[in-house]
Amino acid sequence: MALRSTGKPPSAASGPNPKGRRWINRFISSDGFEENAYLFGDAASRECVLIDPGASAERVIAYVESEDLSVMAILATHAHIDHVVSAPILSRRFGTPFLVHAQDEGLLDGLAQQAASFGYKLMEKVKADGFFQEGTVFHVGSLSLQVLHTPGHTPGSSCFMSGGDLFTGDTLFAGSIGRTDFPGGSTSEMTRSLKRLASLPEALAIYPGHEGESTIGEEKATNPFLLSLYNAQDHG
Repeated sequence: MALRSTGKPPSAASGPNPKGRRWINRFISSDGFEENAYLFGDAASRECVLIDPGASAERVIAYVESEDLSVMAILATHAHIDHVVSAPILSRRFGTPFLVHAQDEGLLDGLAQQAASFGYKLMEKVKADGFFQEGTVFHVGSLSLQVLHTPGHTPGSSCFMSGGDLFTGDTLFAGSIGRTDFPGGSTSEMTRSLKRLASLPEALAIYPGHEGESTIGEEKATNPFLLSLYNAQDHG
């Protein structure tokens, strides 16, 4: 499992947060999904949240403990197995709740079926300790992280926004979007969610659930799925 950093260590200021205190570390799983888990934190308080606890638990634990960080919450952008498989292990280790949008609770209940369909080994049942919704705000030291409900990939798919950063899960990728042909997916809801994201400031950095980072402006200019939305409007 590889660890790649997209920000400076917690001991240094980095990123576009107005107070210069936010940092982001990305952990890429090596289970075939290459899912991105992120630690998003405040350098001054050493508080952080973990977003999308995929198959990189050992690396996350080692990093958190070596840096003496306080994990305030474990959040999932959606309840597909590659984004939640390590939630029970990490929740116990850090003594912190695992949260997901309520509309994805059914996907958690069916995680064993998801695992079987991908030939994936599910070590234990994954259950949420609570749920968030549109507009929920998580406080991380001096920072805040707001939930944007963006269904389409799954019913509860959500993004998390703080200052100039947006964690998009499998809703929006660099150059692509999440699939809508899995159970609970919806092309019409994905279209509405993508239009919502495209209305956000173009300088907003996006951190997706797979592959590398981008910005809203870059995706509006080059992502074929976003371009097709606006071409359809122009000819509608």
